[in-house]
Amino acid sequence: MEAKKATAIVKWIDRIKKSKLPISKFFEKHNIPFSRARYFIYKKRLEEYGPAGLIDNRCTGGNRKITLDQEAFLKGIVKRDQEVSLGWLQQALMEEFSCKISLSAVSRALTRVEPEREFKVGGRPKTKAQGRYREGTNLVLLDHDVSEAFPTDKAVNEALRLVIQLTKLSRVDKRLDGNP
Repeated sequence: MEAKKATAIVKWIDRIKKSKLPISKFFEKHNIPFSRARYFIYKKRLEEYGPAGLIDNRCTGGNRKITLDQEAFLKGIVKRDQEVSLGWLQQALMEEFSCKISLSAVSRALTRVEPEREFKVGGRPKTKAQGRYREGTNLVLLDHDVSEAFPTDKAVNEALRLVIQLTKLSRVDKRLDGNP
């Protein structure tokens, strides 16, 4: 709920508290924009958290949308290991991007990325291979133009090995020329 609505609720709660009428009579007499049951919920939140407790924070938690970078990250993991669970993916997102994303949001993102695949709901990796994968793998998010040039992990690894060899050769050439 937005701040304006929270402010209006606070004003109504103050009016109800200041009134000499019983709560049920006050609700009968006035056209209040929430129910009597809701009044007690709002009153409790107001006492516990202040006016900020009345503001709807769902968009900052479980309903958070996944960014394109996070979606690409998920796609990379799933491409590498098709047996990974939603819970494990959720944890990987938390560690990589420092944000909490609900399992349903992860599931929706995976449905967009891999619509034909079914994913398991669960916690940590279910197999030894998944555990080893997590320990010994570096995931790198490639820019679009790079991923077009190197569409598979094998192509990326070959290119990087070539860069390593060229770097070594360059060092040897510099030493032969008398440069340390």
